[in-house]
Amino acid sequence: MQRRNVILSGVCFATASWLAIQNRILASSQEAIGNDLYRPLVDVLMQINNPVTKRVAGLLDYRLSKSNSYNLHLRGASLNTADAGLIAEALSKIHDNQHFKLMSFSMSYNPDIGNLGVGKILNALPDNTTELGLVGCNLGDNASSHIVAFIQRSKTLRMVCVEDNHFSSSVKMLIRRSTKHLSGCVTIV
Repeated sequence: MQRRNVILSGVCFATASWLAIQNRILASSQEAIGNDLYRPLVDVLMQINNPVTKRVAGLLDYRLSKSNSYNLHLRGASLNTADAGLIAEALSKIHDNQHFKLMSFSMSYNPDIGNLGVGKILNALPDNTTELGLVGCNLGDNASSHIVAFIQRSKTLRMVCVEDNHFSSSVKMLIRRSTKHLSGCVTIV
């Protein structure tokens, strides 16, 4: 009887050890998958290859290896419409599974991103972004439909800064009105 209990205890211990090892393997593979999810954005920023995007890529690589929330500030990065398209594709990829949370986004002072680039970027931004900055981007009234659509689908925006563009008075009013559903959202147009 005692021999049987010893054998049974050994089997239970071996099974528990095997299960613990499997759980560690699963956890580390999930962590590795999570770490790989942000690579498209870091890689695109490195590919664009200017001082601002390279610096931001390094910061993101560090930040996203430790956390799932981040800010993306590409102010004055000399970005054009094609760059905006590449960044938009990368944002769509990394936010596809909703693992990451983009808190604050700014592409201010990039006058060459154009209305098309802004449209692509805003379509790719997740709904839970809290701050949007497109200051001094040489945008006209044509970009307003993209801005308004993003604001209207957003649930957590606290700040919208789109001043120093070429919006008509009626478009400025439209942008301000589009934030009505966002309690306490500061809107600077």
